[in-house]
Amino acid sequence: MILFVYSDSSSWKDYIETNILPRIEAHSIILNWSKRREWGSRMQLETKLFNQWAGPGEFVPVAILFSPIGKARTFRLWQLAENPKHGKVRVSKKAEQAFFETVKRLPAGDAYLKFP
Repeated sequence: MILFVYSDSSSWKDYIETNILPRIEAHSIILNWSKRREWGSRMQLETKLFNQWAGPGEFVPVAILFSPIGKARTFRLWQLAENPKHGKVRVSKKAEQAFFETVKRLPAGDAYLKFP
């Protein structure tokens, strides 16, 4: 299972909704941090998993990959801009690639997580 949490930040919203979500949405639970007030009681387990594995602070966008044996791996997909003076953040291509490569290498028993 993939738990993917992102926000409506202009730094990455369009990129994530165009390039990441279409590749994982069939195999994922997707939460929008900007709409967390709407999560309510219907997302209690997902919220607990997010809180447990994302940790405090700068945590979105984040992909948390759960294996069938209960292990989890967290991929923090944000990074500071190359020019920190501007204070912008963006999606980290390196973290994004590591996430997709990890999913591709899953054993056959985890085929429900495979995607193009």
